[in-house]
Amino acid sequence: MWPLYLACCTYLATLSLGASVQYAHVRLGRWRKAHHVLFFATWLTTMLAAGLGWWWNSAWWWLPLLVTPVLALFPRRRAATRSHRVLALSGLAIWAGILGVVARS
Repeated sequence: MWPLYLACCTYLATLSLGASVQYAHVRLGRWRKAHHVLFFATWLTTMLAAGLGWWWNSAWWWLPLLVTPVLALFPRRRAATRSHRVLALSGLAIWAGILGVVARS
């Protein structure tokens, strides 16, 4: 189950860095690509979680795939808009549901 936690934590890191930059708590300056690197890491860890779950024949292997539509829509939404924030929070809700379902089983 650790791949799910890893993927969720990278999503949370990307979300928190994006929110911190948007609300001017953090100024990245020359390092503004760090958010994009974290977003790429979110894709990698999500696919890693699904792949390892499938390899291990876990019942939850397909659950990380529920987040992929949200991740695919992020580049289509302009940053610092309401739709970008709603998309980020919907991904967070999906991850909360995933972890809740897996924890109960």
